[in-house]
Amino acid sequence: PPLVVPLHGVVQLASNSSRIGLLLPNVRWPVIGFFAPAVAVGATAAALLWRGDLPFFRAGIGVFILLFLAWRRWSPRLRSLPVWTYGPLGLVTGFLGLFVGAVGPMVAPFFLRDDFRKEETVATMAVAQAWVHFVKLPAFLALGFSYTPHLGLLAALMACTVAGNWLGTKLLARFSEKGFALFFEAVLAAVAVTLIAGVGA
Repeated sequence: PPLVVPLHGVVQLASNSSRIGLLLPNVRWPVIGFFAPAVAVGATAAALLWRGDLPFFRAGIGVFILLFLAWRRWSPRLRSLPVWTYGPLGLVTGFLGLFVGAVGPMVAPFFLRDDFRKEETVATMAVAQAWVHFVKLPAFLALGFSYTPHLGLLAALMACTVAGNWLGTKLLARFSEKGFALFFEAVLAAVAVTLIAGVGA
């Protein structure tokens, strides 16, 4: 885990950055305005307390995702939260990002909003996630992690993410709004179960 989490951050930064390039006009910037500064604060706090990977956080994220997905089915308000709520979300995300690579699934349900088109959901979440992973880089460097020995692996993985995003963007256009929401929720639920089942493996 001390190796996987920092490298995962670089790969996800490249992945989300390429997604931004493909969908930039669809970003909802007011959400990012609340989310991004809070992420920086959370990541700074985590860097001061960092003691390595904490696996139980992953199970907690999995449980949270399943509960949130179920809850939003019965509470329409959760599908269009006030913009200011992305501030506290960013704080928690920034903090957990150093301990757990898999904060994306935790954040994702908040971007599946009734007032967002599918392109806006993907684009806005891409900016949010790119920022989460960007602020992790100086934190891990300050903690003494060296990326240099892993440049070959990182280059290969980043190239694959760019290709995958290009293909994914083409497929996104084929989804209806309702079909996208159902697929999005199904993938998140599957990821949540994997996170829960993976603890202790």
